[in-house]
Amino acid sequence: MVTEQQVETKTGKFVIRPYTEEDEEGVCRLWETVFEKEMPLSLWRWKYMKNPHGSRILVCVGEDRMITIMYAGMGYLANVNGKTGDNRGQANSC
Repeated sequence: MVTEQQVETKTGKFVIRPYTEEDEEGVCRLWETVFEKEMPLSLWRWKYMKNPHGSRILVCVGEDRMITIMYAGMGYLANVNGKTGDNRGQANSC
């Protein structure tokens, strides 16, 4: 399990930690900034929170409490050599 980790760089102090529900709006804002495309909360929730195969999401938060980096891995079913199982290999990062 991933826990919180503090990082200090030339540009400031950051915390890398697992995503929480309180991060929803910040993640969607970051998505819009990076990809210049809206990520409605309903789509975010469907794609990651309601995914029946799970998800793994990490965020990096600055001293100003803004999310500066996100890693979001979506779960999906995969079939490899005739064996089907959950996979969390597809990721979106910004």
